[in-house]
Amino acid sequence: MRRTFTLASLFAAVLFPLTPAAAETPAPATAAAAAQAGIASRVLHWPKLSARAGRPISLTAHVSVDWKLEQLAVAARTRGAEAYETFPFRRVQGNEYAAVIPAHLVQPPGLEYAIVSSAVDGSGGTQAHFASREAPHAVNVYGYSDDMRETDRLAVWRNHRSTVALRGSFASMGSRRERRTTQDPLFYASDEQSDRFYLAEASYTYRPLASIYDFGFGFGVMRGDRPAVAGTPIAWSGDAGSRPGLNYGWSDVNVELIEYLTVGPRLLLGASDRGFVAGVGGRVFIGTPGGTHFKIEGDATQDIGYRTTFLFHWTTLPQFPMGLGLMLTNWPYAEDINGGSRPQAAIMFYDVAVRFAESNLVGVRIGRTNRSESLKPGMLVDLTLAREF
Repeated sequence: MRRTFTLASLFAAVLFPLTPAAAETPAPATAAAAAQAGIASRVLHWPKLSARAGRPISLTAHVSVDWKLEQLAVAARTRGAEAYETFPFRRVQGNEYAAVIPAHLVQPPGLEYAIVSSAVDGSGGTQAHFASREAPHAVNVYGYSDDMRETDRLAVWRNHRSTVALRGSFASMGSRRERRTTQDPLFYASDEQSDRFYLAEASYTYRPLASIYDFGFGFGVMRGDRPAVAGTPIAWSGDAGSRPGLNYGWSDVNVELIEYLTVGPRLLLGASDRGFVAGVGGRVFIGTPGGTHFKIEGDATQDIGYRTTFLFHWTTLPQFPMGLGLMLTNWPYAEDINGGSRPQAAIMFYDVAVRFAESNLVGVRIGRTNRSESLKPGMLVDLTLAREF
């Protein structure tokens, strides 16, 4: 019998063979159905090979069938550490995810990480998608992190962040050519040790050892004596017989601009024999504060005068820190008998300290003093007691 094909019979012959095959793999409507169908999530990740110390690392991943993952995370640790820390991936857009390994884990010589997830079926198990906790991916870390820098700085200070100190200082300027009064046309040699001042200070310093290297405050008392001729202090115009002095307090802060360069301002407030006074100053450290460095320090205070100090400090012998310096000053009074600037003094000094019990320090400063037109030199003696903790 001859079979006749029509358009309808041809369409049926093509459609019916395809229908059973399409019904064999229906699109999963739920996660459970997908799990039964054997469809797996895929995580594509471009690994990091190196990183800079102390900076966080951003990771990205492309995830397909992400609804099968309860949580995708990166498990990371600094190389050599035992425990991992876990940080979640967050959806950025579409199938793109991102996670961040924080800076405290990015330390030399390197770190290790793996990308893992927990299953949607609630079994509590985890699945490794890139590397694993047992065989993590290694990232080399180069450079010098802030944590390492702070650790090194703290070692310079013997793991002590705070210092309390007591200081006493005495300076006599020797003798020089002076007039007895403003009207006296003759010059006389002033009495030795009559042109002098002494001070006592107490201070506290704390060191964050970061961008703000340290800050502190202190209090002090200074008293001085005018030059005398034959036992009689020379008379200043308008305040004959007054004795220069200052009760004061100050605060300062030092900021690291770049490695081996630290600067900081100082503010001083106090009271002299004339009333309220204010002063400003600052310091510059070239090198390592607490270690070998060169320091320039200066301040200027109303009615009292200015001080500028140049100091080279070295710690070749850690138990015996030393220094050599020069101070230029017109302390303890800014006015001359004739109403001009008080003659400037130059003080060359040498510092040496003894450290004991790791936390205690006794420092001595010995110097030679001269004012302009000096006839005989004077001396400087300074004692500091400090405790670090």
